[in-house]
Amino acid sequence: MTEPIAGLIMGRNLRAFLELLSSYADYAFDETDWDTIELGIFDTDDEKPDGWYAYPLVGSSATLEITGPFRRQRGDVHPRRGG
Repeated sequence: MTEPIAGLIMGRNLRAFLELLSSYADYAFDETDWDTIELGIFDTDDEKPDGWYAYPLVGSSATLEITGPFRRQRGDVHPRRGG
């Protein structure tokens, strides 16, 4: 079952949010994940749906996909989670 959720996360809180979310999926979020996400969101655009970034968190109890843009002017991230 997929239940998308949406919200706003301040950029400085993104890593902690993803680490917490990963723990619910029994996924071992590590430095490689964070480096990949940092690079991936760099060129996103919150005004273009095709300019968003997606990253899967595949754990032993759930698979989650984080999708969203990064708003540079405020440093916010708008993730959507589906899984």
